[in-house]
Amino acid sequence: EGFVSPQFQHLYSCWCALFYGADGLSPALRVNALFALLAVLALYLTGRTLFDGSTGLLAAVLLAGNVAEIWFARFSTSEIVAQFFVWSGLYLLALHLRGESCRAGVVAACCFGAAWLTHLSALFLAPPLLAVVLYRVATGSRRRDLPMIFVLSGCGVLAVLQNRYVSLAYSNMINYARWMPHLHPGWMAVALLL
Repeated sequence: EGFVSPQFQHLYSCWCALFYGADGLSPALRVNALFALLAVLALYLTGRTLFDGSTGLLAAVLLAGNVAEIWFARFSTSEIVAQFFVWSGLYLLALHLRGESCRAGVVAACCFGAAWLTHLSALFLAPPLLAVVLYRVATGSRRRDLPMIFVLSGCGVLAVLQNRYVSLAYSNMINYARWMPHLHPGWMAVALLL
């Protein structure tokens, strides 16, 4: 009947479509390889920022040599793209929390939002991120945290609404949405933010 039902989070498909539109099928099949390399770089930067350069390098080498990483880099699933956004978000959040860059917090929030729109399991990052934000507010957070909080909240609401209205078939497939049709989207957003 011409009805299309979206089955997964949409951001991974958008990246594949962008690469396909740029130069055809061959680049679209290399999306995961590119994001796998970027994820290794993001892990290196995160390790270097949180610990030191040798720790970051060791983590990057171990990830690059991991059999599962190599498999998913060659297989068209959204895990690698979500991994890149998570590691990039953690790196930028570390920069923001150290006070090195105010804009890094906003870009980190965008990275976490992109991860949420790439793979549903990335929503498990919401409670730890909320704990960090609440801790910052409780300990006298400066005004420079407000843009990050605003963008992170907006991305969370967008992810919940996308799961509720766009990719509900995907949510139902993994038994995540048994209770979602009974809740108003506004309550879901409040629950996510709490």
